Amino acid sequence: MEYLVALDYQWFQVINGWANHYRILDAAMVFFTKLGIPLMLLYLASLVVRGDNAEKRLRNRTTVMVALCAAVLALAINGILAQLFFRDRPFIDHAVNLLVYHDATSSWPSNHAAISAAMAMSLCFRRRWGARVCTTIAVLVALSRVYVGVHYPMDIISGFIIGIVASFIIIGISEKLEHLLIRLQSHYEKQGS
Repeated sequence: MEYLVALDYQWFQVINGWANHYRILDAAMVFFTKLGIPLMLLYLASLVVRGDNAEKRLRNRTTVMVALCAAVLALAINGILAQLFFRDRPFIDHAVNLLVYHDATSSWPSNHAAISAAMAMSLCFRRRWGARVCTTIAVLVALSRVYVGVHYPMDIISGFIIGIVASFIIIGISEKLEHLLIRLQSHYEKQGS
């Protein structure tokens, strides 16, 4: 275990060591740390209104529901794990290149990595182009969290795994969610006419 902790810190030093040396890279990493998840949510919001016909719109809305449910489940799992296994953030125990302010909450597992991975993985089954874009954003969000000094790499890897597992759980029950959405939309259309 000590070997993994030492290796984790070495990886952290390599990635965080680039901070405060390249202004453009610093700005990009701060951007993805702060706005990566909102960008993914903006893409999901655009799906709600897209679609040439009722079937495509329903499929898009179901995709959005699956992605959001996966993100919420990932966040819930992280919340439980963070209560059970507290880990100080890198800036508490080490001198780091800290580019953003963060409270001294538990570092493990990373909420940003879990949420972004859950949304990106959920899109992989229905939106190829959107999945590629969101997966790229998720990776940049995860990398940025180490770069700006608020997470260790193992926090990110754990968060990614949790996000992927959460998305598979939600995808596994998505047919039930889709059936529910079809019934809700049918009810809404009857109300509108």
